[in-house]
Amino acid sequence: MTAQLWIAFGFLALLVLFLIYSVIRPPKDASHPTVKFLTALCAGFAGGFFTGEALISINGIAGSTKFAISGTAGMALFFTIWFFYPKVFSHTVAHESDSKKLAMIQELDAIRAEILYTRITNDLYPALNKLRRFFIAHPELFKMEVNNAFYRKWLDDPIVEMGEPVSSSKWTIQTLTELATDVETIHC
Repeated sequence: MTAQLWIAFGFLALLVLFLIYSVIRPPKDASHPTVKFLTALCAGFAGGFFTGEALISINGIAGSTKFAISGTAGMALFFTIWFFYPKVFSHTVAHESDSKKLAMIQELDAIRAEILYTRITNDLYPALNKLRRFFIAHPELFKMEVNNAFYRKWLDDPIVEMGEPVSSSKWTIQTLTELATDVETIHC
């Protein structure tokens, strides 16, 4: 194997390791252009050293000006990754804010399911108390009017605030149906 191929394998290995690292530890928004440039540079060097010679060679005359364009596979790889990196080569790891939002949605879905599938009406108060504490822990939920209306209608109640199983005549088929409908309207 020639020295040129060893260098090409070195850049290829560096590219693969760099991409693995960028998936495991995703770049912050500020360093995204740097990650994009370094990925394209490693791919360009690897491609350039593998082929070694110009694959594209265009010579011509435009008026009184001579021009020459030549390029290697490395140049092609560099520009391919440079222009298409965010669309094709982006990692699927969610950013921290996305993962927090996802965790919040999952927690809300779990509480919502607990409320919807509680069969003993006395046990609705502890489930509603969980939802009340969820709202208090995430004050941004109050920015949406539908959430405010739900909170005032179902969670702004001293019995719900206590969160203890209590026998109540409040729960009828109509109120349970209303609660089930209203719980589905809550948004994160």
